[in-house]
Amino acid sequence: MPSQSDPVSDQTRNEIWQGYLDAERLNRYYLYLADKYRKINQGIKFLTVFAAVGGVTRLIDILPDGWNWIADISSVAILLLVISEIVFDFRSKSAVLTRTSEDIQHITKDWQILWNQVDKEDATNDAILKQMDDLLNKSIESIKPVGRIGLSEDKRLNQKSWEEAIKVISDQYAT
Repeated sequence: MPSQSDPVSDQTRNEIWQGYLDAERLNRYYLYLADKYRKINQGIKFLTVFAAVGGVTRLIDILPDGWNWIADISSVAILLLVISEIVFDFRSKSAVLTRTSEDIQHITKDWQILWNQVDKEDATNDAILKQMDDLLNKSIESIKPVGRIGLSEDKRLNQKSWEEAIKVISDQYAT
């Protein structure tokens, strides 16, 4: 049975390293996902304006006769775009994801600090495990808002985030 003064075990080191990598991945993933939804929202706004301009130009009769279809499609396009924005609420999702990414970014820094404490002489397995549990609980609390907005996983972005996290953290500690 390990005592409170036991040095940090290899298993604990591995768990901290994995937690650190996962926090970095989550930070990147939510940031990329927030950016994706922000771009979708901006695209919807742009297309709505474009469709509205088509309808307005037809109203003032400046479109050539062969281009009348623009006005006809504009009203349907505006309706579909407005409905999609209401249904999917990309702006709010982006805001939740951005806040979550910011929270995870702070937690990632705490994981980094914990990783740097592992090799200190006074570091004990029990103390490090306690801090690790606290960080895991913070992470769980931080990502709860994402669960409430009902997103499915974007596997491509998740894989990209994982690969970048491994590279960034490994490069940081390469000797």
